[in-house]
Amino acid sequence: MRKRKQTVVLASLLIFMAVLVVAYFAMAKVAKNKAEDENEDDAIELYSLDTDTATKLVITNENGSISFVKKDGTWCLESDKEFPLDETNVSTMLFTLKTIKASRSVVEDAEDLSEYGLDQPKITISIELKGGISAKVELGNEVPIQGGYYGLVDGENHVYVMDESYYTDFSYKLSDLMLSQKAPSIDAEKITDLKTEDGKGTSFEATLNTDTTWSIIGPYKDIVRGDASKLQELFGNYSSLTFGDCVAYDCKDASTYGISKDSAHIDINYYEEVEVKKDDTSTSTATDASTNDTKQTTTENQPREYQLLIGTNDGNGNYYVQQKGTNYIYRMDETAVEDLLNVDAFDYVYNYMVSDTVDTIDKITIDTNNTITKLSLKETTTTDKDGKKNTEYVCKRNKKTIDYDKFSDAYSGLRAIAFKGEIDKEKIKGDDVYATLTIHGSSADKTIQFQEYDDNNYYRVSIDGEKYFLVEIKEVQSMINKFVE
Repeated sequence: MRKRKQTVVLASLLIFMAVLVVAYFAMAKVAKNKAEDENEDDAIELYSLDTDTATKLVITNENGSISFVKKDGTWCLESDKEFPLDETNVSTMLFTLKTIKASRSVVEDAEDLSEYGLDQPKITISIELKGGISAKVELGNEVPIQGGYYGLVDGENHVYVMDESYYTDFSYKLSDLMLSQKAPSIDAEKITDLKTEDGKGTSFEATLNTDTTWSIIGPYKDIVRGDASKLQELFGNYSSLTFGDCVAYDCKDASTYGISKDSAHIDINYYEEVEVKKDDTSTSTATDASTNDTKQTTTENQPREYQLLIGTNDGNGNYYVQQKGTNYIYRMDETAVEDLLNVDAFDYVYNYMVSDTVDTIDKITIDTNNTITKLSLKETTTTDKDGKKNTEYVCKRNKKTIDYDKFSDAYSGLRAIAFKGEIDKEKIKGDDVYATLTIHGSSADKTIQFQEYDDNNYYRVSIDGEKYFLVEIKEVQSMINKFVE
């Protein structure tokens, strides 16, 4: 009985302590909110300005002095009325100046402003309004621990602590205020042609064929097939280009920056999905009550072109670049530029000699050391007693029937042989031909020739006369043996 009583007492104490803890945190939160409200109420209002009537704004910081004036309802640079000013930045500054406050007073009549960094202010802000109203704010050193900046107003020696927004919102340099042009955001899957020219005679081009396969045109003399999946990965590098500082917005002579018709460039053709409105009385998407016409919105792919011209290196890790058709000159990181220009075409070549499946093949002729082997594949269809159709293949080698599976296995070996690299003409040892295959099928005929390259590693492969790539000797000989033996 006594033990039960002790348990009840202990439980009551625990509940009481829990209530105390909850009450403590509740009171602490109320105290914190009250303190924040009091701090807000203690803020010292120095100016309340109708910035909608502002006519001039001057900011001076470590980047220099910039003066803005309002002309015909539009803000512009006082020194250059044609400068493409992004007015949203001016709006941000004016909003900050609507009510100029200090969080507290430090000293009313400071004898030595250098103690606060106010003998040479880091930022000076001057604003003029209609009716002769003006205000001036100067900011010095950052306040230790508590944050904010020491500040003055109207050139008086009364030092305040002011919010850091008066520093961050007025730390612009001129290039930050420019309404810059941006490269288009391109869907990599909608690119239809990509061409890069390095300005030194080396080019790369991949273009989409009408049958959705890709061709690589440069740097090879002949057109070779591109690998669609690898090219899509490559196009991702060009889908959203990023520029650095704008160095000129009204450039009259781009050659100053090394940009000319012969300089390096990147050309992109792509489709952009756009909304198009059309009248369609059969659809009830949106109806104009006055005309009873229905306006239907649909999307269409419209062709677009983009060309980036690339100039000289500025010596500080950037290239000068220009979007064709504009007068803007930007800097762009040299590593990014070189990665975009220097495309290794072989990385994006379709690496296989044949892609047709075995059921599309009619005949294969193999010539090895003047020994001719002729193989044929014929499809036959039979109907059983239940009316079900069955397809079979009859395969022959030099008119003698052979096992279809053996032929299919040999052909699979042919399809699996991949290019291992590009031919280096200086490494060619001779011109002997090991074997020539001529393939006849439902698609265009194809002739493949394997020719001497080095001593024992690779053959040069020629596909319908194209001689660019290497294949492994062992893989070729194994495949040929399966066909002829």
